[in-house]
Amino acid sequence: MATSAACRKNPPAPDRQPVAAPQDASTVAEDATTAAAPVAVEDAAAPASIDAGLADSGVTVALTIRIVNTASRAVPLFTNPDINEMIHTRKLRSRRRSEDGGRDSDPVKFFAVGQMPLCADDGGAGYGGLGQPERRELQPGEAVEFVWDGLERREILDRTRGVCLEVGPPQPGRYRFELDQPRRTLRCNDVEFSYPLRDDAPRVLEMRCRIRTSADDHSDDEG
Repeated sequence: MATSAACRKNPPAPDRQPVAAPQDASTVAEDATTAAAPVAVEDAAAPASIDAGLADSGVTVALTIRIVNTASRAVPLFTNPDINEMIHTRKLRSRRRSEDGGRDSDPVKFFAVGQMPLCADDGGAGYGGLGQPERRELQPGEAVEFVWDGLERREILDRTRGVCLEVGPPQPGRYRFELDQPRRTLRCNDVEFSYPLRDDAPRVLEMRCRIRTSADDHSDDEG
């Protein structure tokens, strides 16, 4: 797990020399009275206690991913300098195919990948991690935000350089953000959106999180 992307506390340096996209197209049985929050994709006012700091940073913001604690007690949230390891992005398929194991989506990377160099740069290739997960307590009603700059990162195997990174716009389609946290601790909704973004589309996607309960385990077993 390593950040480049965009927690509001530490905005990243923007990627250089974007290239064109390819042509083809948690265990505590607590807060049991807190119902599972519906998927919230909204452009609402931010909660009072929120990380801030991007207003004058010059970072391009296509979407803001807001993670909110809707429980009545603090919940543990594990952040990571590599946002791809914390917020997984998946491109949804129009249909499932048995030959692909019936998957409904394919993983993509919407945030910078460690210290991997761009394929357009001079110099070597390879991957340098940015750190280990860090635990923080998200208080009731508190939120943290991360931003996406509207670009996809693709790891390319270059015959002479090794692995490097191409950066460009994603392919048109439907995408989903999923928060990766210890499954037996935290329960959060996923959020979906379509790209390209419509003019009237929400620019804030809200993930509502709470302590996982035994009822969640039962529903997972049934699913």
